[in-house]
Amino acid sequence: MNGNFKVICINSTNDTLFTENKIYEIKDGSLTMDNGKTISGYINDMVDLEVYLCSEFEFELVSEDNDKSLKEKLLDWNKEYSIIVKHRDGEFSYMFEDRFLSKDTWITIDDYNSNLNSDRSPSCEVIAIYKVFNACKIEDLFNINNLELLWEKEAKKVTMKDIENKFGCRVEIVDFNL
Repeated sequence: MNGNFKVICINSTNDTLFTENKIYEIKDGSLTMDNGKTISGYINDMVDLEVYLCSEFEFELVSEDNDKSLKEKLLDWNKEYSIIVKHRDGEFSYMFEDRFLSKDTWITIDDYNSNLNSDRSPSCEVIAIYKVFNACKIEDLFNINNLELLWEKEAKKVTMKDIENKFGCRVEIVDFNL
């Protein structure tokens, strides 16, 4: 990336520095915050950005080929392909027009922000987008062997020390579900 890339703020603990769902440009390693101050020359990639900002904010890389939000890309893909999305809770949904249809319910695209986080519930957050390339029956739509991954949310990598610092105490992980 060589200090030149764009990111979108997906989580901000301080809205005077960064605004959620706003795209920021890092140019020559420098980033201008909402308060007008500039972080100069230290940011060469996403790791530098996270280290410099001490994990108080979450950013995702914006595609270099265009400035469309993930939501806009999904709507474009849905015009071209049959789309299946995977939610944070592990459920899959079929995208029909402006709705995600699952076996039990549906949710409209309007219930999502530009980064496909759900305004309804964190469990509905879209974490992967697939196009269907082989389906003869309805049940084939949700078979992972018939899907091609278009996009997947990058998992945030943290250490045990990061978690303990966040909570201010020693932490023990008692359950781990993917």
